[in-house]
Amino acid sequence: MRQLLTFSRQGELTVGPLPLTPLVKETIKLARGLVDQRVEIRQRVSELDLTVEADPAQMHQVLMNLCLNAAQAMPEGGIMEVGLTAVPEPPRPAGPCIAAGQSLSKLEPGPYARLWVTDSGHGMGADICERIFEPFFTTKKPGQGTGMGLAAVHGIVKSCGGAVLVESTPGQGSRFDVYLPLLPRPEKAARSV
Repeated sequence: MRQLLTFSRQGELTVGPLPLTPLVKETIKLARGLVDQRVEIRQRVSELDLTVEADPAQMHQVLMNLCLNAAQAMPEGGIMEVGLTAVPEPPRPAGPCIAAGQSLSKLEPGPYARLWVTDSGHGMGADICERIFEPFFTTKKPGQGTGMGLAAVHGIVKSCGGAVLVESTPGQGSRFDVYLPLLPRPEKAARSV
């Protein structure tokens, strides 16, 4: 229910400069207590000061949703990797992938934070992958999910001027990359001088 309210609400946010490194590390700690012990969580978090313009509760929700989905894709256990780094430009992928949020080609140039979650789970075919960000779409059994988690991720990331890139192969797992513009944005700083 909270995800539905977050997905639909427009106000009540505390959007401002948000250092991602401490938020990601804290969310990983919380995720370790919520996922099956057979899921090994590997952490690859940059120590750089990576600051974005976002609401802390929403960014926590983005990462927690991605971690819980990754864990659910590995019911027998497996490896989840959660990482955070800086990239000089948004990606221009050439291979098969699904992008949600802003179109990758429409992202502003400049440095981005790349937050990723990978899993060694069952993966998804293209038919499923194309629909995962639709509200109420779920592959889970009745009573096990609302289909709002990834729809909320999509809405939050888009509102931050970012994008989500998904790559998945049946039997080989999935990778979710979240790209968020880093602060300060050099082109905006140059205009204000």
